[in-house]
Amino acid sequence: MDTINSFKGYGKVDDLEQAAFRSRIRKRIIILAISSLLLIALIIGVVAGTVVHNNNKSDSADVPSTQTSPPAALKSICSVTQYPDSCYSSLGSSNSSDPEKIFQFSLSVVMGALEKVSTFPDEFMNKTDDPFVKEALSVCGTVLNDAVDSLNDSISAMNVGGGEKLLSVPRISDLQTWLSTVVTDQETCFDALEEVNATFVEEIKLLMKNSTEFASNSLAIVSKLLGFLGDFKIPIHRRLLGAEESGFPSWVEAGDRRLLQASTPKPDVTVAKDGSGDVRTLKEAVARIPKKSKRRFVIYVKAGEYVENVVLDKSYWNVMIYGDGKTATVISGSKNFVDGTPTFSTATFAVAGKGFIARDIGFKNTAGAIKHQAVALRSGSDQSVFYRCLFDAFQDTLYAHSNRQFYRECDITGTIDFIFGDSAVVFQNCNILPRQPLPNQFVTITAQGKKDPNQNTGISIQRCVISPLDRLTAPTYLGRPWKDFSTTVIMQTNIGGFLSPLGWISWVSNVDPPRSIFYAEYQNTGPGSSTRNRVKWAGGKIQISLAHTNDFSSVLQHPTASLYSSSSPSLKSQLLLRFLNTTAAPNPSSSDSMASDYSSAPVKLDSINPKVLECEYAVRGEIVTLAQKLQEELKKNPGSHPFDEILYCNIGNPQSLGQQPITFFREVLALCDHPAILDKAETQGLFSADSIERAFQILDQIPGRATGAYSHSQGIKGLRDTIAAGIEARDGFPADPNDIFLTDGASPALLIRSKNDGILCPIPQYPLYSASIALHGGTLVPYYLDEATGWGLEISDLKNQLETAKARGISVRALVVINPGNPTGQQIVDFCKKEGLVLLADEVYQENIYVPDKQFHSFKKVARSMGYGEKDISLVSFQSVSKGYYGECGKRGGYMEVTGFSPEIREQIYKVASVNLCSNISGQILASLVMNPPKKLEEAFNGLEGVTCNRAEGAMYLFPRIELPKKAIEAAKAVNTAPDAFYARRLLNATGIVVVPGSGFGQVPGTWHFRCTILPQEDRIPAIISRLTEFHKGFMDEFRG
Repeated sequence: MDTINSFKGYGKVDDLEQAAFRSRIRKRIIILAISSLLLIALIIGVVAGTVVHNNNKSDSADVPSTQTSPPAALKSICSVTQYPDSCYSSLGSSNSSDPEKIFQFSLSVVMGALEKVSTFPDEFMNKTDDPFVKEALSVCGTVLNDAVDSLNDSISAMNVGGGEKLLSVPRISDLQTWLSTVVTDQETCFDALEEVNATFVEEIKLLMKNSTEFASNSLAIVSKLLGFLGDFKIPIHRRLLGAEESGFPSWVEAGDRRLLQASTPKPDVTVAKDGSGDVRTLKEAVARIPKKSKRRFVIYVKAGEYVENVVLDKSYWNVMIYGDGKTATVISGSKNFVDGTPTFSTATFAVAGKGFIARDIGFKNTAGAIKHQAVALRSGSDQSVFYRCLFDAFQDTLYAHSNRQFYRECDITGTIDFIFGDSAVVFQNCNILPRQPLPNQFVTITAQGKKDPNQNTGISIQRCVISPLDRLTAPTYLGRPWKDFSTTVIMQTNIGGFLSPLGWISWVSNVDPPRSIFYAEYQNTGPGSSTRNRVKWAGGKIQISLAHTNDFSSVLQHPTASLYSSSSPSLKSQLLLRFLNTTAAPNPSSSDSMASDYSSAPVKLDSINPKVLECEYAVRGEIVTLAQKLQEELKKNPGSHPFDEILYCNIGNPQSLGQQPITFFREVLALCDHPAILDKAETQGLFSADSIERAFQILDQIPGRATGAYSHSQGIKGLRDTIAAGIEARDGFPADPNDIFLTDGASPALLIRSKNDGILCPIPQYPLYSASIALHGGTLVPYYLDEATGWGLEISDLKNQLETAKARGISVRALVVINPGNPTGQQIVDFCKKEGLVLLADEVYQENIYVPDKQFHSFKKVARSMGYGEKDISLVSFQSVSKGYYGECGKRGGYMEVTGFSPEIREQIYKVASVNLCSNISGQILASLVMNPPKKLEEAFNGLEGVTCNRAEGAMYLFPRIELPKKAIEAAKAVNTAPDAFYARRLLNATGIVVVPGSGFGQVPGTWHFRCTILPQEDRIPAIISRLTEFHKGFMDEFRG
């Protein structure tokens, strides 16, 4: 998460675990809390000092007291609220100047006010015969009860153990969330009554005046405390849902991540319409869920459409529900506003209990556009996750009502306000699909309902695709501000050209919204992403270009919410100054440049191919860039670092590490590149007879006998003959030179048609595969190699991943296999045959097998040995001159053998190869030469604390696993870095050793690795081990306790 941040991780929603967490970090909390008290004391002291000074004006001999009186302290604290008068009058009896006690007392005041109004829905039921109004009052009863629960959570959070008196940063964030929900719940009651035109709305608002104002006051107090900490640079780690490298928020624990990623999590109850499960309906399954359970309860719903309305109220904790795919398992309903149901109650599926997870399931409301508001899903579940789900309706499809929510890889369809609510919610990697509304209607994607400036709520849409579901002709907008402090951010998202250039629309036609709203767009792509003609509201969008996404996304949990108030004339600039750490120096001025920046350049990020932005290549990433910088520093200032050279263990680049090239290869290349020396007498004494003979043979095949000339697009025929002969000698089966392509990657372009085409790739993977798949617009479908069995492969996992992909609507076209010593070759061949997959056999490591009882078997040999013929298996086998013992990486030579394809497809492969004219001739020559070749780091890794490393059975790398201390993981998160990348960076800075973080290759969620090549010269390995051992011990000692 790829990632986006705003909330610190709080672990599983379990009171016992939260208590344990508090105990572990008590010492650090005390430091922060003392700082916060000192800070508030400073603020209170300003007021108190003024009061004391005025009171002692008549007697200059008296020394002014530094003691802060309770009234003065209370006035100072209440001055930060929206309702200072009600704050001061309601908290005056606290008789304390301690901010924590004042805040605790404020919570009890809110609870008293809520309890007083909690009975009014029943009382007003007797005053009306209108069933619609009665339904709205029922909504009030529900949300007010929920508000009491959220307030109870807040009060419970203040009941700390001995020695832990002061407020902690995690607890403040929790309190912000729960008090924000108390505000939202009360506002929802008003919304429900106004929606049905209840005649007594104003009477009820007056009745609830204290409860709404008191809740706002408590929220302001706790929010300002967090804000003050930030203002005084006291370290606080704020992350928007605390996204981990796994892509899920940090509060999703490892066990739950495994459930989200597992093919078939073990259910506690199975729902099946056909009677093959434990129950037939969702409601029956809900009846089996234990109340307020601290254990994860899993419900599996088999494929089918379940027409029922389901409600999981506040008492259902830690429930997970998963299906057979978002279009295969669907929960469907049709309640709607037109037929007499308040919007809140129209939800097909509603959940309020904390810790809810949904995966691979669809939620629909089939009422249709004509029925107006009709919700498919309503969620008020705190720390809830929706993964690979479908939300399908028209108006008000997805009601993200309150609390913290995370949606990933979901599809959301709708017309008006189809993503709305007042939660702190992130949508990541989702497909947002607006659809054609009723005649004369427009489409609005979002409607955010932030009512109070101190709420930590808002909508963030990141790395999504916004495109029409159908033929959309109605005017379409990113959103409209539902409430006065509406907060919505669209970032790094591809937006189609159907969007109105205005981007946003006001809630009331032709009336600008208040300047207190906050709408922003950041680094979006696609034809609809241009902000040139966007609306010109005071609080409208700004195109951010100076900051990292993670910094800006913190707007959803802005601690100093006074910046949102309408009295702030420079809202945007203050926000930018606070969140966007503009540390980049301005472009140096140039006398020969008329432009001050690149804003007028014809090519910008938002105008290039979005697939390029999605493409990442970990091997040449951030760590290597830093290494190159350190290398330059060492050249300029020797001795400036605790090492005197950079050791690149990140990539298989043998000759850079001292490996000498094969003499025979280089002699042949030299003779081919400069044929004139073949005729010189001294050549016989300088070059071997074999080299001279081979050079003559090759030159005879090259047009014009010149390596600078183009060759056949498929490669030089004579060299393909040599390669085919080598393959035949290796495998014992015939090889056709016409199957050999001396070129790069023609096949992915043929296999990938759209995002719905997938390629099964092993994890860990070579990052070039994910990069190529992204560039071609496809989807990488991962299958995990088993570290415990030496990176082995279970065919059952392949099957599960294939079925999961199908359920997501992905058509898997091919399977990539890299492991050179893989013992499951026959099973893989059978699997590809059965499933109709192209087998992409990356066999570049065939010379890098080190275990005596293992040897390389090509997949072509395996398939032919099993009796499969030429037309039975579609197979592409890859070989490269970069690997093996030859290590000619810079020559960029290699080939692919293509078998089992029809003549028509082969024509297309040839056409793609022809686009590049031909591969370089030196590489072609080397590829033919390697087919007739002249024929202890892991122990050190295993000796390190917390490191386990499988023996290198093939390839050129080790992939050690590191168990990092919790403090190290927290330190990594604090700088928005994956823990293994944090380790790799520290290793480089301390020792000059370059390794690649495992997170760049893909790894089982919750595990950390780094990749290290085994190619350095043997005489250098002891120095590497010594440096690494010393660093690792120091690192572990630093972060151990």
